[in-house]
Amino acid sequence: MPIAPAPATTTVIRTTTTTPQQNGSNPNKRPLKTSPVSAAAQPATPTSAAAVAAALAPVTVKRQRVEQTDALTLEERKLRLEERRVEVEEQRLAWEKQRASQDVRERQALLEVLRTQGSLITELLANLRKQ
Repeated sequence: MPIAPAPATTTVIRTTTTTPQQNGSNPNKRPLKTSPVSAAAQPATPTSAAAVAAALAPVTVKRQRVEQTDALTLEERKLRLEERRVEVEEQRLAWEKQRASQDVRERQALLEVLRTQGSLITELLANLRKQ
């Protein structure tokens, strides 16, 4: 059962692949930064002067500065990392110990319940036999 009736006619909407920046109709937007293009690869008719200037402008990509760390700083970082590893390992061991003790308590409680049930069943059977 359809939710809505089908349309009586269908229309085809044609989309173009040109964007406002490609045809230069939006002068408020910045042109894309691209690498310099050779004359053979450039389009025959540029759409705007801004697009041509942007296409010919060299691209400047700045690398982030790499800090020069001396050996002492590197050793300190290694030491701190090792201390953190030891700390995490100690936390993991403490957690496992706590979990193991919790498991022991749960097993003891379950064993107590089973013993109680066993004694109750034994008592119930004894009472049923007497009757």
